[in-house]
Amino acid sequence: MKTKIFSVILILFSFTVTAQNWKTINSNDTTYFTIDAPTGPDSLWHGFLRCVWVDSSNINGADSIFYFNRTIRDTSHYYCIDTMAPSFLGDHFVRSNATGVEYYTNDVGGIIEIRSFAMLNDSWKLVTDTSGIDFYGTVSAVYTMPIDGIQDSVKEISIQASLAGNPINHSFNNKKFILSKNHGFYMTNQLYLFPHIFGAEPLNIGNLRPYVALNHVRVEAQIKNLDLNIIDLQAKYKPGNEWIIKRASGYGPYDPPDYNSSFYGNFYTTHDSIISVNFINVNTVAYTYQRKEFHFYINQITSSSDDTTLILTDTVTQNNSVVKLNSKMGVDIKDFSWANNTVMKYEYYFLNNICNYPYLRNYSTNVTNLKIDTCIVWNHSISGYTNSDVVEAGILNFKLLRFGSFDYGQVLMSNGYVELLYLKTDSCTYLNKINVLALASQDLQKKSDNITLYPNPVQELLNVSVKNPDTKIEKISIINLAGQTITDFYSNETKYNLNNIKAGLYIIEISTNKGKFRQKITKF
Repeated sequence: MKTKIFSVILILFSFTVTAQNWKTINSNDTTYFTIDAPTGPDSLWHGFLRCVWVDSSNINGADSIFYFNRTIRDTSHYYCIDTMAPSFLGDHFVRSNATGVEYYTNDVGGIIEIRSFAMLNDSWKLVTDTSGIDFYGTVSAVYTMPIDGIQDSVKEISIQASLAGNPINHSFNNKKFILSKNHGFYMTNQLYLFPHIFGAEPLNIGNLRPYVALNHVRVEAQIKNLDLNIIDLQAKYKPGNEWIIKRASGYGPYDPPDYNSSFYGNFYTTHDSIISVNFINVNTVAYTYQRKEFHFYINQITSSSDDTTLILTDTVTQNNSVVKLNSKMGVDIKDFSWANNTVMKYEYYFLNNICNYPYLRNYSTNVTNLKIDTCIVWNHSISGYTNSDVVEAGILNFKLLRFGSFDYGQVLMSNGYVELLYLKTDSCTYLNKINVLALASQDLQKKSDNITLYPNPVQELLNVSVKNPDTKIEKISIINLAGQTITDFYSNETKYNLNNIKAGLYIIEISTNKGKFRQKITKF
């Protein structure tokens, strides 16, 4: 009898010890999360990198209190900025060590209850919002999955909104908390704002955007030791690998990857193919490649354009670099710095991948601000600023970016981009291959569906077809590649006689009441 009682006690004790492993956050770890929104209107935020850790803790009776790292947030929209604001999970959480119940506090003082010891089908009220809507959590599934390469027990807590005891439709319905036994949250939401819903907004400093109900998924712990700046030479430089990259830089507004008549500058499209590889050592490779390049230039002053094509074969040497990812660079705003108390810089990070190759993307903005005594004033709406969206590091070492500079009134001045159009390795194909050299025979201006020029090449009569009756031609200019205007036609016709134009390559610029349209033609 004593043996049976002892066995029961031992089983109960083992269950209690095991159950106590369940918790939302490990207090001795730095945990990364990324927003999971690969498609839809919120895809802007896919891969948005967040990081949380426990700064300090204390004991209050049978409870433990854990305080999170601080971040930066508006105290109210476009007013003083709080540089010691709560993390995306809030300021702190309280844990009952006896029951495993944890309490988080949102931005309006609402208490969010997470029952880490809950069993399958257990249900309870998570929180009530300011409008009286109750949000319930139910343990809907229990299973195992690999986390950091080791199988772990997990439980899913599904969310359901309810009003006056009746289920209602809500954006948070079917959203989940996923809790792992040994690693805490595997999936969570932005608890500091839960369960509030606001529309997705552009990137800026206010209130830890985005407000929307997006799942945050835990990143494998290896991210903290991942050398994203070390090129995987064997993956990138294999015979048969190829990639196409497009670059642009200039002034005026543009709509990438095309441009409008207000933009001028350089466009390069390059297609690199790896022919042969010779590894000098583990960190250095000499590779032979072929490059096909198309270069197009628009001159604002003369409204001229020029293009060239290039085919070359060369052998170059590529060395590795060794710069490790900072273990805590995934905070919502990495850098908050001042220049003469007038210019502020802030940064966001995204963790994405091309095929299965990870890369770190950095979004940063410099904005003109005012600092008044102890109050830091956000002044984005009326000030000049620059922003950039850069692939800062990745194991294939493609440096991709978008940048823009804005004057007062947020008018775009200078800008550019580097864009990966195509990638083929032995393990994947990313996007679609194009014929770079054929770009020389295509329209390089974003075409209007309303205007068509034919024939091209043209010998005598150039036909201009305008589909939209509201589009009126005001002027047609014939421009040579030196930027000189050969002749102008001031009429709204369907046919134009080019018999007096010498044979050669020209730019046809059509000015309409809807804007300008350009196309390259050949006269023979």
